[in-house]
Amino acid sequence: MTAAETPATKKQWRRWLRQIARPPSAAVSEQVLRHLGEFLDSRPGPVLTYRPIPGELDLDRLLSRPDSGRFRVTRTNSNGPLTVHSAAAPTELHHYGFAQPTTIAEEVDPATIDIVLVPAVAFGRDGSRLGHGAGYYDRLLPNVGTGAALVGVAYEAIVARTVPVDHHDVPMTHLVTETGMATPRVEVIDNFGR
Repeated sequence: MTAAETPATKKQWRRWLRQIARPPSAAVSEQVLRHLGEFLDSRPGPVLTYRPIPGELDLDRLLSRPDSGRFRVTRTNSNGPLTVHSAAAPTELHHYGFAQPTTIAEEVDPATIDIVLVPAVAFGRDGSRLGHGAGYYDRLLPNVGTGAALVGVAYEAIVARTVPVDHHDVPMTHLVTETGMATPRVEVIDNFGR
């Protein structure tokens, strides 16, 4: 794709990616999980992960690690922000088909999280993130622990130099793909105020 063909708005990017993006292969998923595992082994704090919707990398295997007690997951509430819960909490089926903590599951303070594994439609190598458009993570991420690693989880096919962002979009501090773990350029992160 040339610069002239690159979508300009978030809506155009999402539409374009729906047309071209293919789900990652099992081999790609395995490579991402391996790189993530190495990173998680280097940082022992609480980890917030996600339950995937179609097109996102499935990280559920992380929940069977020996240190699975450190994992937290989100609950997508129909009338409010994401809430954080133990990954061991009782679950129910979300209308998008993934398991999420029930409404009675005890909440965990997001400020206790040390690593956040973040899904998206696309990521930029500069730390930018294009979410699905509801703003759930943009409202949650400012509340996680100071110095938390914000790890964009992707496969190379959905990573660009940059993606469109708004002032409220929270940049990633790390990006993991099948090729490894990367840290976005510091000067770009500083431009976002992180």
